[in-house]
Parts: sequence; C-alpha cells; structure tokens
Amino acid sequence: MRVLIISDYYPPKIGGIERHVYEQTRTLERNGYVVRVITKNVGNEHPNLIGMPYLNIKYLRGLSFMLSLLVRLPSLVADFHPDIIHAHSYQPATATVLAKWLFHIRVPLVMTAHGTVAVATVAQRSALYRGLVGSVIRFFEEFSIRHADQIIAVDHEIEHQALNIRGGDGVVYITNGVDIDRFRPGHDLSIRHQLGIPDHDLVILTARRLDGKNNVVTLARAFDILCRWRRDIWLIVIGDGEQRQDIEKLGNPRIRLVGWVDNNRITDYLHAADLFVMPSLYEATSISCLEAMACGLPIVVTRVGGLPDLVDGNGLLCEPTASSLSSTIRTALGSDLSAMGKRSREIAEERFSWTSVAAQHKRVYEQALV
Repeated sequence: MRVLIISDYYPPKIGGIERHVYEQTRTLERNGYVVRVITKNVGNEHPNLIGMPYLNIKYLRGLSFMLSLLVRLPSLVADFHPDIIHAHSYQPATATVLAKWLFHIRVPLVMTAHGTVAVATVAQRSALYRGLVGSVIRFFEEFSIRHADQIIAVDHEIEHQALNIRGGDGVVYITNGVDIDRFRPGHDLSIRHQLGIPDHDLVILTARRLDGKNNVVTLARAFDILCRWRRDIWLIVIGDGEQRQDIEKLGNPRIRLVGWVDNNRITDYLHAADLFVMPSLYEATSISCLEAMACGLPIVVTRVGGLPDLVDGNGLLCEPTASSLSSTIRTALGSDLSAMGKRSREIAEERFSWTSVAAQHKRVYEQALV
C-alpha cells in the first residue's frame, strides 16, 4: 500500500506530533508500506520527504503552508499514486479536502486529530487570538473533521468532539505510540553527576515546551512546596519557552532547567529519574509520558484530555494546581515507586507499542478504501 503522509509538524522540529508522525512513518515502512511525507520546508533530509515552501511569519505560517499544499497536491498525487492520503491535524487536512474537490482527486483521506481549538487557544494570552484567530481555527478544524473520509482521534475527548461534529460515525480512537525497544527501563547516574544531584536523592522529571498550556511553572511552584517537606528531592525540566524566566525567578536551587535535549539522549534523563510528572492544562495521549512509562517510571499526571487513560496502577491523577500537584507528588514519593514503574512498563508494552498502533492504522486504511 502507498501512503502519502502530510503534516506541518515533522523533525527536525521538536514536539509530540513531530515524533508521532516520524515514528508512524518508520513503522509503516518497516511493515512494507511505500511512504512519502509532505511537510514544511525546514531543512528536512529524507529521500522520501517533500518540503513545502511557507511564510515564516506569525499567524501566516499555517495559511501559507495550506496554500502551497493546495497548489502542489495534484501534481504530487499524480507522481506518487497513493492509495491513501493521511493528514495530521486540520491545516493539511483542510487543504487536501479542498484539493480533492477542486481537482477531482479520488484518493481517500484519513485525518488524525491531535487536538481541538481548545489546545490552540487555552495557553494564549491575546484576546485577539482567542477571539478572531480562534474562530478561524475552529472553522477549519470542524470543516476538515466533517469532510475527511476517516478520522483518527488520539484521545477519547477528541473522539467525542469529532463524533459530535460528524454526526456519529467515521471516527476511530487510536492512541499515540511509543518505541518500546528503544525506550526501556534502565538506571544511569551520569546525568545526575553532570547536574550535581546525589546518587540516592529522588529526581522528578518533566519534559515539556515551557508555555501556558503545559503549565510547567505551576509544577515548579508545587516543587517549592515539596521542598519544605524534604530536602532530598530535585526537579529536572527538559524543554524551553516563554515560561522559563518565570521558573528561574522562583530561585529554587533544586530545579535544573536543561533546555531542549536531543531525542537521542532523552533516555539518559529518563534513566536518571524516579518519577515523571505531566502538569498540563490540556493534553492528548502524551508521547513524552508514554516514553517515561516505557522506561519504567511511575507517573503523576493531571486529570485532563487523554492523560487519565494512561493511569492504571502505575501512578496518580491530580488537578493542574500547585496545591494538588504537590500533595499528589508527595503521596507518590511515599508509595512503592518500583511497583508502579513496573506497571508503567507493562501498560506501554500491552497497549502503546507502535506495532500495535500500526495494526490499527492498517484497519482504518482498509475501511477508507471500501
């Protein structure tokens, strides 16, 4: 089967959707699919990857990518002859729907919905963005969800929203996945030594873009509260963004802000940690959290989006507030971390391997071709 994947999120950009699309591409190719990827032209290097030109201007990046895709998609389809077009998120899906209508492209479109307008607006402080821009995004989201042949929703909240938009059919819940061969349990003290953390202290880890949606500054405030309780705990924060200065202003010497880390080194940090925390205000089925689980870490996650689906004897749920995070993390640190970590690994193997996810994608493709 020949699959044309379209996503404006792809490495070398960093993020959950980027990793999802990359891993999906690798898994499909390993299973004998012929895959070509269309993405933004950001210096990507891959023999089967096509970079679309776009305007790197705030508020125009997405629209310009959609217009480039709309113009070039007919020739790309004619050249590649795909059996399925798989678009990730609303921008490439909207452009693909329009191209199919305008140029009579008769190739089924599968769309993966990684989030809704709530994700795009919850962290924005601008009233203009929440109002005008948010309305435009909502229109395109609903348009693409309504007109794609099949929808894949990465968490149950997105699934329910998509079903409401489509009137009750054509939506399948398929979670994000994780490479369980690469992300495995282990113990490595080298990162602790680099960061000046004693071998036997407890390390809490989070890996997030430091923006409003991901709520890491609230986790840092919760950690301040925890430090009044015990002095043998540390917080390592992987990621960067607008909230970095807010975290630095707290002045907590036990918080280690390490910035962005190459994905090839993420396991070194996971193997240095005792507990993984996801403090988000909104989240689908977080790939970062799945990677931590595959490495055998217990988790504390907020009760939002797809995160509750990850907790089953391997961690605890909390609210996205400093008081709830601090009390829940304290409870977790006083529990059997080893047992919860083993359960995390079991869940990752049973439910979230990319092999399992790819098999579910195959069924969706077959349904779209009927």
